[in-house]
Amino acid sequence: MVAKPRILARDNDAETIVTILEKINDKDSTSIIDYPVLIGSCAAKWHIPSFRDINDWDLIATISQSISIINEIKTSKKTFKNIKLVYYPGGGLKIIGEFIDRYISKDESSIIFDIELVSDKMNLKKMKSNEVLDYDEIGNNDDGFFEIDKIDFERIDDTQPKASGLMILKLCCNVKDKILFPLPSNFSCIVAPLNILEALKTSHIYWPTDFHKNIADLHLLRDKLNYRDMSITRPLCNPQRDELIELLLKTRIKETENIRGIPGAHINLNMTNEEFLDNNDNLFVQRRILHDDIHERVKYGDHPIYESLKEDKV
Repeated sequence: MVAKPRILARDNDAETIVTILEKINDKDSTSIIDYPVLIGSCAAKWHIPSFRDINDWDLIATISQSISIINEIKTSKKTFKNIKLVYYPGGGLKIIGEFIDRYISKDESSIIFDIELVSDKMNLKKMKSNEVLDYDEIGNNDDGFFEIDKIDFERIDDTQPKASGLMILKLCCNVKDKILFPLPSNFSCIVAPLNILEALKTSHIYWPTDFHKNIADLHLLRDKLNYRDMSITRPLCNPQRDELIELLLKTRIKETENIRGIPGAHINLNMTNEEFLDNNDNLFVQRRILHDDIHERVKYGDHPIYESLKEDKV
């Protein structure tokens, strides 16, 4: 069962978010990397100008970098439309928000941002169990500081797997490609390379949300990386990634499962085709197609793929 995310601060309460982050930062003034790392569609657009239009910035940043971004937005001529600090048990800590940027045009253009927080000292995926709070509990006091002081995270144990966000920061330490986050202070961000973007996109491709958009993005990224340039006689398999990127992918998939659940876990195959399709509300089925010949039409090589998967195949 997936644990529900907990909103630690919201309703445009940037001050409370900064207070919580400063408390964490007292125990972890991480300086893994000089700049936040830009991932997601905005980073893909930087590498591939023909990529679809975007207006959202997905960043991976240390606690101190995240504090700087929020303070810069507050002190510039920008207005938060919304901002919240969200804890995902087993997934980590994120700042999700939107601000109005009057520098871009005379119209009030909005910038949507998502900052994934990273620490190499505190385990942001695991809040101390006796101090996990819901947002409503945080708001019981007028000043909220008593409850905020209870928010604390466990320290990282060297035996624990590293968070994927921490892996990304370390992989990007020597990357020279940079872009400016839309702030007056010319706030620089490192642009994650294509192989990292492909791994991140692959990590959540199995979930149905925005599938058509995500699969189109994934095909484009793999085209640019020449991952699809392979002989038809080669066995069907995943792209050949290096060891660190493959570890990043596996870690990210596990974190995504902690946040979203395991895709298809609710599906029961011990039923007839008719019974199975009668559950289409749970299967995200949009239409039905008689598909006896589809395996033959999309076969890989000389035989349909399913034939090689038969348990009784000699």
